[in-house]
Amino acid sequence: MRQIRIANGRCQGVQVEDTDASEVYVVDAPCVISDAGVRNTFGPLLPEGQRERFAGELARLPAEPSAVMLFIGLDTSPARFGVSGENHWLIPDSDHDQGYRRPPGDGALYISFGSLNDPAAGWHTIEIMSLVDPADFQRWAAITNRNADLGYQDLKESIRNKLLGRLETLLPGIGAHIVFSEIATP
Repeated sequence: MRQIRIANGRCQGVQVEDTDASEVYVVDAPCVISDAGVRNTFGPLLPEGQRERFAGELARLPAEPSAVMLFIGLDTSPARFGVSGENHWLIPDSDHDQGYRRPPGDGALYISFGSLNDPAAGWHTIEIMSLVDPADFQRWAAITNRNADLGYQDLKESIRNKLLGRLETLLPGIGAHIVFSEIATP
């Protein structure tokens, strides 16, 4: 979706871009349901003349967390370490609202053992999501080749090591069975 169409103060549909066909077209609709987040929906997705209506309310909203993801491949089943496909949340303390403002890798963790829930899985996997403050990554937002930036690579490696260390604390011995890990940042 490129933009929500507004006429006479009411939603009229959306303008959509089909990037495969290099076409832009309009879908008429009396209602639009957006899952792009409140800031995107009432910001860049609205026509410029409509955005100021919501600018004050958007400015009063609290900051939103983002996440880093660590994707892990194993040479053995995580069931060997006592898990059976359930998801785990690890929350360092009761300060849920401020928890994502901890240094990257130190906040709340969500750990999923997706391959244990898929009988056809050819590999065993673990996915770890850690909530982070997007401001920690802002300095790299405009850089197109982040992989060439040593500071960015050092940050990713530091986060990866923290998350792997926390996983090892939860499941002692699992580190010896990790054959692949890749971190994705905001």
